[in-house]
Order: sequence, then C-alpha cells, then structure tokens
Amino acid sequence: NSGCLKVDPGPTTKTFELPVRTMGSIMDELGHDHVDVLKIDVEGSEYGFLEQLIEDGDRCTRIDQLTVEWHHYDFDSRYGGGASPVIAVFDEMLSKRCGLELAYVLNKNGGAMAGDQIYIDQDIKLRYNLATYVRNVTRKVTKQ
Repeated sequence: NSGCLKVDPGPTTKTFELPVRTMGSIMDELGHDHVDVLKIDVEGSEYGFLEQLIEDGDRCTRIDQLTVEWHHYDFDSRYGGGASPVIAVFDEMLSKRCGLELAYVLNKNGGAMAGDQIYIDQDIKLRYNLATYVRNVTRKVTKQ
C-alpha cells in the first residue's frame, strides 16, 4: 500500500518522486488496529487520501474522530453557505461506510478564501475549511 508518486509540474521544472504511504500501511507498520484521533492536513490531497481510506476494508471504522482541512474550488453559493458537492459526497461516505458523523465545521459560510498571491494572480477561488467527524457509537456501520 505504499509507493511513489511521480510529480511532473511542467517542462520548465524538475521531475521528482515522493514517497507515498496509505493510512493502512502506516497502521500496519506501527502495529495499530485502532486510531483515537486522526487529523488530516495534506494541502489538497485529502480527497485521494480519504477515498483510499474509505475503500480500504474496514480501517475507517476503527477511527473514533477525524478532523479534515478541506481545500475546494467548487463552492456553489446557490445551495447555501458551505455548499460543496464533492465534500457532501465525502460526508455521506464517512457516515455510511465509516460510522463517522459530522460534528463541527469551522466556517459555515463555505470556508475562508485562500489569500495566497498565486491564487489571486490566476483568479482562482480556492476555499479551505476545517471539519470534524466523530464516531456515532449507537449506529452500526453497514458494509457496501
């Protein structure tokens, strides 16, 4: 479950490889079968990380609290503050497959706008937000 991610940002820059590990490979390496609190802040890679975690058997059912810093571009104000269809899908998957319920959202208005000059120069509307999910101990998790 570990490997290398090849990063090629373009023809005018260097190509390099980065070691990549999954939550499953880290848990196996450390001999952990349960995680009390997991904080994810991986600067935009949270979607791939969570997708792999959710699909990796029952590992996500062995996490009691998960805090994620979300980065998203697809904020849609037509559906109210904080509306992001992609994050809504992850909320649902974390609930149904992992038994983790949304307990806290830092900014209910969709998150803070990234103020980095690189985003401003390119007119990119990047938002970021923080959310915490906790285990609902009264509900059984259904495997799909």
